[in-house]
Amino acid sequence: MNRFGISGAHKSGKTTLAKAVATKWNMTYIDVKLSDVNRAFGVSPNEIIPFARRLEVQQNMVSHCINLFSEHEDNFIADRTFLDVAAYTLSYMPHVVSNIESETVKTIVDQCYRAQAAFFDKTIIVGNSFETSADPDNPGKGAFSWSWNFQLQTLIRGLVLSSGMKCPVNFMPDTHSTLAQRIDKIELIIGEAQRQKCLESTLH
Repeated sequence: MNRFGISGAHKSGKTTLAKAVATKWNMTYIDVKLSDVNRAFGVSPNEIIPFARRLEVQQNMVSHCINLFSEHEDNFIADRTFLDVAAYTLSYMPHVVSNIESETVKTIVDQCYRAQAAFFDKTIIVGNSFETSADPDNPGKGAFSWSWNFQLQTLIRGLVLSSGMKCPVNFMPDTHSTLAQRIDKIELIIGEAQRQKCLESTLH
């Protein structure tokens, strides 16, 4: 199977890259649209709300992604993954939380790990080096903040290094700051995945 997901911090070029790869490789592009979940709850990523309320939103993001990816079996690339949901959940977490909130965070992260392995064959992590074009103000999107993006990038890498991460991962070098460089790198990743798939088919 060829199920690829791109993960990374806010405004790191995930959507731009996923769309370009989908077009070039004739793959289905999945627009995860996590902002739709925020809108359904009447909240914004930029808004400070009680952490318990934020956890409700994040739990529904996991359900939203599971429903979305369940509709696609093969040959797709997505511009978000469960790894992003887990990282965002952790980024909102205050230093002091209740035991119930702490257990809820653990449940969300564990669900994300299981779903990542179930729905993706490969996760591709992109860094913050991509130069994205300026977008009009959109309350449904998170405002760009270097410190928050650095935190998200660090959380994603930490989640990848955990023993809970079972889905194979490739890191996009931070030196790959142009779309062309990133597409070239993903072509190598996809080509290797396809060769591995052919080898496994031959052995079985």
